[in-house]
Amino acid sequence: DGYRIMMTAAILLRDHYPLRIFGLAASISLFAAFVLWLLSSFANRGILDLNTPMLLLGIAVLILLGALSFGLGLILNAINTRFRQQKQLSQRKK
Repeated sequence: DGYRIMMTAAILLRDHYPLRIFGLAASISLFAAFVLWLLSSFANRGILDLNTPMLLLGIAVLILLGALSFGLGLILNAINTRFRQQKQLSQRKK
């Protein structure tokens, strides 16, 4: 039952505050990319023995994911704002 409640809360937050939710997801993704970038710099110095090409691929994917998430949040926020304006205008005309 807790799963259904959490999913309902997540859907309501997504519908009412898309920029906050997708901005948070973008921030987390970009922070993870920064951490991977730090790991790759340590790997290039020889401190860590990691697969550098896979780290760079992971960094690129996380940066793209963060940018897409932020862009999606902006678009959905603009759509929500427009619908709210339309609702206010339709209520005024009555």
